[in-house]
Amino acid sequence: MIDIHTHILPGLDDGPRSWAETLEMCRLAKEDGAEGLVATPHIRDGVYPNRRSDIVEKVNELREKIKGHIDINIFCGAEIHITPDIVDRIKRGEVPTINDKGYILLELPDHLVPPRIEDLLFQLKLERIIPIITHVERSHWIQREFQLIYRFVEMGALMQITAMSLTGGLGRTARRMAMKLVKLRLAHVIASDSHSRGLRPPGLSFALKIASSIVGEKEANAMVKDAPAKIINGSGIEIPVPERT
Repeated sequence: MIDIHTHILPGLDDGPRSWAETLEMCRLAKEDGAEGLVATPHIRDGVYPNRRSDIVEKVNELREKIKGHIDINIFCGAEIHITPDIVDRIKRGEVPTINDKGYILLELPDHLVPPRIEDLLFQLKLERIIPIITHVERSHWIQREFQLIYRFVEMGALMQITAMSLTGGLGRTARRMAMKLVKLRLAHVIASDSHSRGLRPPGLSFALKIASSIVGEKEANAMVKDAPAKIINGSGIEIPVPERT
């Protein structure tokens, strides 16, 4: 399994506070069956003003710290809060795509779908940048504007759901929405969005079992193995045809 959404780098956002906690999170992920982790600290203007160079430096440091101790691959990425100039910032090399291969984690506001979001998705498509919209099941707007998910997918965006949403650790509403997205083939990647050992620890195996019970092992495995591997390599992903409610 490859976890494409983790906050494992200390000191960059609201993830771990120390390298010791980072290393423990890597151990937990490895014990759960992960072969790779994408480090995706927040990039959010005025809150977490991280740049690609900051993230690359920390990723390289983490790789050195786990060498010979924890057999897990670490890749560079970011969870990028939506901004009008996001395409230009990617082209200037200020913010990273996942493993520099053209996929990005795109974070939308919790309560409101941004105006002109479709224009942005179109701009990204023109630049061959594929957005993966993060933890959509936890967004408050999804309950009143669920049909927008279909539109985003039609425009080439992928949907990522949180492992703990499927397992019930983030409340009944998040679990209900996560299961609905899986059932309708609107969830393409399951990731941990881990922030610490205690608050939201790494781990995908329990969520994989639940997804398997909904759509079968083949489709569930695609969300934690096949699709993440293709994201890391920059390959195209064939997504299932969504079902309609």
